[in-house]
Amino acid sequence: MATLKEIKKRVGSAKTVHKITRAMKLVSASKARAAQIANGVSKPYSDRIYSLVRDLWTITDPKAHPLLKSNNSGRHCYLIITSDKGLCGSLIDNMEDFLLNEKVFDTKNSQFIMIGKRGAEMIMKRGAAPSAVFDLGLRKPTFEFASPIIKLITRGYLNNDFGAVTIFYTSFVNSFKQVPEKRIILPALIPSKDSKPTDIAIYEPDADKVLESLIPRYLQIQLYQLLLESVACEHSARMVAMDKATNNAQEIIDELTLVYNKVRQEKITRELLEITTTISALKS
Repeated sequence: MATLKEIKKRVGSAKTVHKITRAMKLVSASKARAAQIANGVSKPYSDRIYSLVRDLWTITDPKAHPLLKSNNSGRHCYLIITSDKGLCGSLIDNMEDFLLNEKVFDTKNSQFIMIGKRGAEMIMKRGAAPSAVFDLGLRKPTFEFASPIIKLITRGYLNNDFGAVTIFYTSFVNSFKQVPEKRIILPALIPSKDSKPTDIAIYEPDADKVLESLIPRYLQIQLYQLLLESVACEHSARMVAMDKATNNAQEIIDELTLVYNKVRQEKITRELLEITTTISALKS
């Protein structure tokens, strides 16, 4: 059996882990809440742009806009959003399983653009090489952060480098459930031509030019909101993982404390017996 000194050292290590994981849980909870609030704040802007693009779609010819129509390329571009850091439970594994189910790695004629180092490591492990990796780091997602990514995929789409762009991200259900999902972002999918405009407006210089200038911003706000949602998922998953780690550390502390007290009591009892035996021997 371990000595009292060894058990005490293990208790101290478990207490240190308990403090670290509890602090990480609190930090992740705060960051997850901030990402959810940011997502809610940007939602009205996103909805308004979507409504405006939809209205312009009904009064213009979508075939006149290259980002709204298919091209002749047979390649596919996958934009995958993951985390830069670990310690977030099964979040990365769930995304990997989802990508495998979607047979993303079965197609050799594909291009991968990664947001997050963990995702880049994941696809390289599968034998694929990302054409670009964007590191979000510890920063909160910003609207400007999405701009170069949208420029990259729209330039590739217009140059016929690929014929479609699909975003893989993690959808936030609640703090304990995050689900991998996908969304086709190019060619830009707008509702049916049968839908009627919600506003009666006059567009200057004309509706076609306004729609052409709005499409990149429409794509950018979509990506920005998916980034916010994915970041909220990451911090929520990390919060839950750190909560479990904190509880496990507390269980270890309780078990080791019980063992420590038991060993200590046995030692005290043994010493008392030795003293009693010695006194009895001296008297006799």
